[in-house]
Amino acid sequence: MENNEYVSCKKCQCEITEKEAKRYNGYCRNCYKGKEYISNDIKKRKNIEIIGYVFGILILMIIITSIFVIYMSNEKMEKIHLNGLTDEEKGYAIAVAKEEVRNNLKSPSSSDFPSSSDEYTITKDGDIYTVNSYVEADNSFGTKLKINYIVQFTMTGEETYVVNNVIVDE
Repeated sequence: MENNEYVSCKKCQCEITEKEAKRYNGYCRNCYKGKEYISNDIKKRKNIEIIGYVFGILILMIIITSIFVIYMSNEKMEKIHLNGLTDEEKGYAIAVAKEEVRNNLKSPSSSDFPSSSDEYTITKDGDIYTVNSYVEADNSFGTKLKINYIVQFTMTGEETYVVNNVIVDE
């Protein structure tokens, strides 16, 4: 016959055999399983928390990226803001603006306008066109300056117009 010695479970103090105590680290079978479940439950909760943090950061990054893309898209649309102008209308508006600015410069022969249409902001409201840009030209002292201007004109015919306003920041 086997001689079993008994010890107390570390948690519930019930009597367990030494063999069982050795097998379950000093706990009875029920307390040891409960400890495993609690331990696994804590691990699961920690994993869920980590997944939650990662998911939250990912959502935040998506929101920030979306706001940035929308902002950049709106900024680009405002800069170009051509209200559906054709290339012909854009070219004509730029040509009119250049001519009117030259007429208002102290040294029109020194004028150097931007070559890229991206440097011009053109808006159209009905028959009224507004062109914003800059020109590099000599001032009365012969110094080349970058001068901002706004020209507003109304189209009165296919190739005729009336100037409403010319502002040259000289």
